[in-house]
Amino acid sequence: MVIPIIGGTAFANPFSDMFRSKGESEQLGIMSSLIRSSGYQCSSAYELRFYGSQQDNDFWIVYCSDGYYIVAFYPDGSTNVLDCKMAQVLGIDCFK
Repeated sequence: MVIPIIGGTAFANPFSDMFRSKGESEQLGIMSSLIRSSGYQCSSAYELRFYGSQQDNDFWIVYCSDGYYIVAFYPDGSTNVLDCKMAQVLGIDCFK
């Protein structure tokens, strides 16, 4: 499941705007690649969920066949990936 842009709303994060303009299969492929390049296992992402925004940083939950991850998109185009098991230890509920 991919969350579409609702009503053409522009976000303050241009990287997220670009990501949201992609088709579902391309979004899943991008997320799989980001997760793998961060040293985690993600042979196949099968679902995405927009988690929320904070100070123009957008967060996505990615469901892979190998695990669950939270991916942060920053306005400068950089990203950060965290395994949801570790996020839970830090008090972040990936499944809210």
